Amino acid sequence: MMKRFFFIFVFAGCLSCISDSDKRLSESLKRAGDNRVELEKVLSHYKNDSQKLEAARFLIENMSGHYSVSPDSEEKYQTLYDRHESISIKHNWTTSEEWKQEIDSLEKANIHLLYSTYSTSKISDLTYIKSDWLIQQIDLAFRAWKENVYTRNLSFETFCDFILPYRFRDGIIPNYSRAPFYEKYGYMFRDSTRSFIQAVDSLLYWNRDIQFNWTFGNKIPVYSLRVLQQIKYGQCDEKSWYNCLMFSSCGMAVCTDFVPNRGNRNNAHTWNTLIVNEESYPLEPFWDKDRWNYKTIYNNVNIDREWGKFRIPKVFRNTYSIQREGPLFDKNCPKKNIPGLFRNPRIRDVSEQYFDAQDIDVEISDNAKNLQYVYICVYGNRKWVPVHWGKIVNGQAHFTKMGKDILYIVASYANGKLEPISEPFYLTPEGNIQYVQKTDKTTNIYFHNVGCYVRPAPKKEAVNKILGTLIVGVDSSNNGIDTLGIINEDTDVWENRITVRNNKKYRYIDLYLPSDTVAFNDFVLYQEENGKIDPISKARICTQILPIHKKETLDMITDGISATGFMGLITNKSGREHKLRIDLQEEQEIVSIYFSPYIYSIMKPTCTYKLYYWDNSWIYFGEQKGNDSFLIFNDVPQGALYRIENEGDSFQQGKERVFLYENGFIRWL
Repeated sequence: MMKRFFFIFVFAGCLSCISDSDKRLSESLKRAGDNRVELEKVLSHYKNDSQKLEAARFLIENMSGHYSVSPDSEEKYQTLYDRHESISIKHNWTTSEEWKQEIDSLEKANIHLLYSTYSTSKISDLTYIKSDWLIQQIDLAFRAWKENVYTRNLSFETFCDFILPYRFRDGIIPNYSRAPFYEKYGYMFRDSTRSFIQAVDSLLYWNRDIQFNWTFGNKIPVYSLRVLQQIKYGQCDEKSWYNCLMFSSCGMAVCTDFVPNRGNRNNAHTWNTLIVNEESYPLEPFWDKDRWNYKTIYNNVNIDREWGKFRIPKVFRNTYSIQREGPLFDKNCPKKNIPGLFRNPRIRDVSEQYFDAQDIDVEISDNAKNLQYVYICVYGNRKWVPVHWGKIVNGQAHFTKMGKDILYIVASYANGKLEPISEPFYLTPEGNIQYVQKTDKTTNIYFHNVGCYVRPAPKKEAVNKILGTLIVGVDSSNNGIDTLGIINEDTDVWENRITVRNNKKYRYIDLYLPSDTVAFNDFVLYQEENGKIDPISKARICTQILPIHKKETLDMITDGISATGFMGLITNKSGREHKLRIDLQEEQEIVSIYFSPYIYSIMKPTCTYKLYYWDNSWIYFGEQKGNDSFLIFNDVPQGALYRIENEGDSFQQGKERVFLYENGFIRWL
């Protein structure tokens, strides 16, 4: 009996000596079934090369869950691909309106075929990958890495994560693309006389024929590199994995990063990131003039001159390897109680590489304090979208590395359903939490838009009308003149503030405009009295201006209501100057200036606009027909979170955002 006990003790001790890596390798080989022998051939092939053996182990250990589809799945769509190509050739590979219509019609005509993609069978890489193919992939990856002058000194860990992998997206049929890419482009990364950015730009330019499809034909599945090269159109995630295959084949460490839903837009986004000297360099996957500006536009501070203001709650990085953290790896958390995003074991949080991220603790309802995991959400497309998971710590929901200047809500998740368990809250640019709660008071809400997004062309038009405007303060004698600010290219279409605080008083504010056109939704001056900052209500424009639109009056510029505005022409020009004067009625000390350029109303008379406010759920308040101007809803509960719905225009539906409203000012979130 004693001998038996001793044997069990020794056996258990031996098991405890087996590393986690060995356990994962053993489990993968077991799951490979009859294909186990192929994977063991790979391990045996590298038994005398410790580094390549470690690389092979890395691939096999993390291969579980990776999959492709059968080549037969692709073949049944070949006629569709050929037709797609012929339409594009007909339109000379341009995304004209005619091309969009034909591709849209092609997709609709084959909708029954496309629905069959949902039943496409998956083939596990563990049961499919053959030894000779995998050995070739490993050897080519090492060769490209050692020859690459920009990455050959990267850590082995980074190599395994972002150069070695043979796939960067599941569902794609493995092929022999690494060798052709290496032969075609590898030399660009063996020459240290050029920067890696120049080399990367060259490859992006040479592959610029693969274009963004603007969602037209995006239901047509792309199962291989060959298909994408044939139809030459795709989404950001498709071009991103294409780039990953291309750049990794040349020895560049590359991956795809993504935001699950932008904090102030209604969509997700995916892009590429290169890693050089262990630093990340994100870039646009398609050939674009501003392809390297992601760390600028996604830093949650700046405003892009073309696309406006982006606010990012989280950034995740797709990895080949399994990231063993979060609710998915908690045995006590049922998978049905985990949102789809966090059932993916291959995402790594890299938010801090893009913006100043902050850990936060959020007050939640009492009946939720016994939950194990909760999820922080942003608003997008008329629903709450989870962007991160958190745990309950000391009765509060704790979340790590969150983006600022964004509105959030915390929710529980069970059986496919999100249930809000906190008040909505705004995480300010300074990192403070401001809860949004309806009060017993009411207010009148003015609006002329449904969201913050303005297309690049009208945005540029709006800003250009006031671009370069010089703002000066003038005393009562007209002698004391100080420059207070200038309107530059970084102007936002919705809210801009200039801090003054020079301890001087002015009777007049003069705006020296770039032309005789005056075009503002708001231009409000603020003073400070007894520690409180308020608008100067007596301010009046005293320049003669001829209105362009009959419904607009000059006082709409200074009324402090951001949905109203005025556009007109200066009639009393003085020489070449185009000056607008604001009379403060008496000398005042100005502490700040708020302004926004003139944005046209989108309140279409053919559409009905519904107002909702948040009170534990979305509460319908009322509706009105559009009027090509601004709408007013009276006696709305004050202090709440609001949103506008439009059922009659699909483009406007895609723009709908939530907003806060205070003293006439809309803050789109």
